[in-house]
Amino acid sequence: PGDPRRVASVLTFVVTSVNDSVALWQHVPEAMLDATEIHDRILRAQLNAHGGREARRGANEGFVVVFDDSAAALRFCFATQLELLKSEWPAELLATTQAGVVRGDDKRDLLRGLRVSMGIHRGAAIARKDLATDRTEYFGPAASRAAELADLGFGGLILAEPSLEADVS
Repeated sequence: PGDPRRVASVLTFVVTSVNDSVALWQHVPEAMLDATEIHDRILRAQLNAHGGREARRGANEGFVVVFDDSAAALRFCFATQLELLKSEWPAELLATTQAGVVRGDDKRDLLRGLRVSMGIHRGAAIARKDLATDRTEYFGPAASRAAELADLGFGGLILAEPSLEADVS
């Protein structure tokens, strides 16, 4: 308490996870190197466009990002998923069952490239400036709950707590 490096606030957390990343790294490591660069570039560009902040890298090539505004977090998720779907992925990656093209009955692409699931949760967090890295880190159950939601999902899916609806209405 009273430490200027620690600030409590309510934030919206988005946690992303690249599905089947371990298998993809084992089977197509060169393609994954290129694919993760594409993924990272898209996420960071959309994060910048929607006013979010990168908190840290998450598990499975994912990110933990924070937003002050839940509507901006949702827009980030939708825009990111669309950009991932439209991206030019390495042919070797698209030849895998974990990242190949899946089309709907109308022949439109439903999945293409890295499958990224996203979890969104809004809640209290404590922000602490890490003096060694000069990065802000976030602690509390909100980030953990967003990670749980991302883990429940599969590629292309965005899972949000029902309580988020009231925050964006």
